[in-house]
Amino acid sequence: MRNTVTIDGVSSADIGLHFDKLPFIPSAQRRSSVYQIPGAGEDLLIQSDDYNDIPMTLNAYLTPGIDCQPIYNWIHSGSKIVLSTQPTIYGIIKEVGEIAPTRVGWAAHQFEFPLTLSPFRYLLNDEEIILSANPAYISNAGNIYSLPLYKMTGCSGDVSITVNGVQLTITDAPSDIYIDTASETVYTINAGARENLLSKTSGEFWNMALNSGTNVIAWGGTVGSVSVKIGTRWV
Repeated sequence: MRNTVTIDGVSSADIGLHFDKLPFIPSAQRRSSVYQIPGAGEDLLIQSDDYNDIPMTLNAYLTPGIDCQPIYNWIHSGSKIVLSTQPTIYGIIKEVGEIAPTRVGWAAHQFEFPLTLSPFRYLLNDEEIILSANPAYISNAGNIYSLPLYKMTGCSGDVSITVNGVQLTITDAPSDIYIDTASETVYTINAGARENLLSKTSGEFWNMALNSGTNVIAWGGTVGSVSVKIGTRWV
């Protein structure tokens, strides 16, 4: 199997890059602090809810005769990266270090890509799930909570959605409502543009994450359907 790296849907094979070896995206290290307590027999270790970024270096060579410039446009901060060693997940590039190609032989160039990834690995095909029961039980396969996108359609009047006991209420609701917990926004689409609904929203929408394992979602008021993109992720 040929080793490939895909950045925002563009494969390394399409721009002439070849990888002899590829790593796996490693797990992130959980941050912790050690406190010395006078008189105690040992130090106190406190673990944080935060995780360190992931350093990773990729090495490749470019097919002789192919221009180097597209490579600099191909890999950049904020993009999604998929390695053929883990084709069902992706990481997010947080930072790209200096890329300085070196000549190998008479025509080929070798590249080293020093990358910093965000701590999480995400499910690549995170499909929208339409909930068929109220309440609905939904499973998050990741090993850490996720920040899902909820969609409510066919709404009118005052509606609500409750996730693991945390309720969100939208008054005078438009037909379609999107609750994006990753960006902490509630909005609708009006004439092709987002319209913010925070002024109509009450409740802790930032607290509507999906835990690892089983979660309960319920809704009230006039609501035609509810769907969710889980945002499954791992550390």
